[in-house]
Amino acid sequence: MAFPDSIAGWIQLILNAGAIVTGGFVWKQYFENLKATVHTKQAEVDLLRETVEFWKGRSAELEKQSPAVVERVLAERITI
Repeated sequence: MAFPDSIAGWIQLILNAGAIVTGGFVWKQYFENLKATVHTKQAEVDLLRETVEFWKGRSAELEKQSPAVVERVLAERITI
């Protein structure tokens, strides 16, 4: 009678070890996926910051040019 109990105990031990290993693998994959998502979001934020800086510089350039454009338009109207 001890022999079947021994086999059942070993089978249970192997199944439990397999469940723990599988759980650890799933856990590791889950955190790797989270890290990849965080890196992707960080890349998006960095790209948006660059875009904002570009448009800030572009608007500053256009604001600097606007007085010259207004002067030119007024000069053309006055000469007509």
